Amino acid sequence: MTTITINKRTKAGKILLEMAKLLSEKEKSVIIEDNNKRYNKETEKAISDVRAGKATPVTIEDFRKELYS
Repeated sequence: MTTITINKRTKAGKILLEMAKLLSEKEKSVIIEDNNKRYNKETEKAISDVRAGKATPVTIEDFRKELYS
């Protein structure tokens, strides 16, 4: 397996990524993985906890009481 790092902000990087996407649609041996996280570790953990159902729903009134007390 070979790993290639592509800078998505450059013109050449955008073209190369589009070519790889087209190739991955036709050939199952090409896999595109995006390892970049959008947020920091704490935010990513909070998002995954909410998706897993580990969060407790709070009303806006309760949130304001806790915030201003």
